[in-house]
Amino acid sequence: MKRVLCLILIFSFISFTYGVVTVQYRIFPYDLVLLAKNTFIGKSEPRSARYLHKTSLFEEFGRCCYDIVFIGDSITEDADWEDIFPNYRIANRGIGGDTSDGVLERMDSIISTKANKAFIMVGVNDFSKVASFDSVFDNYQKIIVTLLANDFNVYVQSTLNVGTRGEKFNNSIDRLNERLKSLADQKNKVVYIDLNKSLTANGAVKSDFTEDGVHLNANGYRAWKEAIQDYLLMND
Repeated sequence: MKRVLCLILIFSFISFTYGVVTVQYRIFPYDLVLLAKNTFIGKSEPRSARYLHKTSLFEEFGRCCYDIVFIGDSITEDADWEDIFPNYRIANRGIGGDTSDGVLERMDSIISTKANKAFIMVGVNDFSKVASFDSVFDNYQKIIVTLLANDFNVYVQSTLNVGTRGEKFNNSIDRLNERLKSLADQKNKVVYIDLNKSLTANGAVKSDFTEDGVHLNANGYRAWKEAIQDYLLMND
């Protein structure tokens, strides 16, 4: 009996220790556990301080009415859109580190811009946090439906393929872009724009457009501008 009890205690200690190490250092099976949690339980992680800071600013000082709203994560947030397109009133609703479910939670601050056109790109952070593909696409659909219901013309910009910091996510990104293109083809007032055609090469963002393989420099934003500027001029 004592031997069995000792074995149970030893096994419990090893299991606990391995569990702590798994979470701390994100070793196997951390990704599988997190994926299962996100799929069957849902995310319970609190929003980042940056997310709360930015959303509070949007809610407090966001104004009506803009011509265009850009929606996304840090890749969107980092651009000075009104400098890039000085002839338009542009609301930048990008938040560093944001995900598709984060965007979905803050739709009120996007709708309140009363913009005519919404340009959206999100997804990299979802996959880096091991969100399931179906949950990301489902969130995207809900975002698009909400924008359409509020009279926006929606421009879905392909999620950019990333470089050395996240190449393992590019298969999921490619799959998401294929589904988003198909979705856009089926809906009125929704246009799919393939940014990867201009900003990536060999399945990753071009090296002269980025310093870290994810975020864009001035050359990258210039290429982005050239890829979408005709859509800004369109009368929807």
